[in-house]
Amino acid sequence: VTTVLECLQHADISIRSRAVDLIYNMADPSNAGKLVDELLQYLGRCDAENQSDLCLKIWALTERFESNVNSKTDIFVRMLTAADVRTPERLITNFVAMLSVSQANHQVYSVSKLYNALQEALSSAGSTVKRLGSRKASSTPGTLIVHHGSLHKSRFQRVSLYVLGEYGSVWLSSDSSARVSMQQII
Repeated sequence: VTTVLECLQHADISIRSRAVDLIYNMADPSNAGKLVDELLQYLGRCDAENQSDLCLKIWALTERFESNVNSKTDIFVRMLTAADVRTPERLITNFVAMLSVSQANHQVYSVSKLYNALQEALSSAGSTVKRLGSRKASSTPGTLIVHHGSLHKSRFQRVSLYVLGEYGSVWLSSDSSARVSMQQII
């Protein structure tokens, strides 16, 4: 396994691609957590054209070997922040569907996790939400992009805001300090 993981660092894209395929096929209950973590680390530096396929493999391993909803949320948020627009829409749909049938404590955890990731993205971008009237566009992750008067959001932002809107009341009712934070982000 170590040799295959080292191939993710190789200069040749075909070797890296084969390594991803091997890692995916080598996963079993005893090593899946480590392999998913390695694939998530690689996702941030892999070529853009391969990110969608890598997301599919990461999520397939997560669905197959991870039963804890909070752990699935952690993996999904890491994947979404790394790949953003290259995260396939069907994975976003699967995540939202998973949340819809989850217990309230898992929904609260997911809202909190996405909220904190969104806050971190906005603060690391060095700005708050751009004004709607601005013609200035930004490609910095975590900023909302304004172009010709319309607001464009990354997939990460869309998912975060959807989950906040859908399950935010559950979060707010379980954590009174969240109420102030939620008002700040809106």
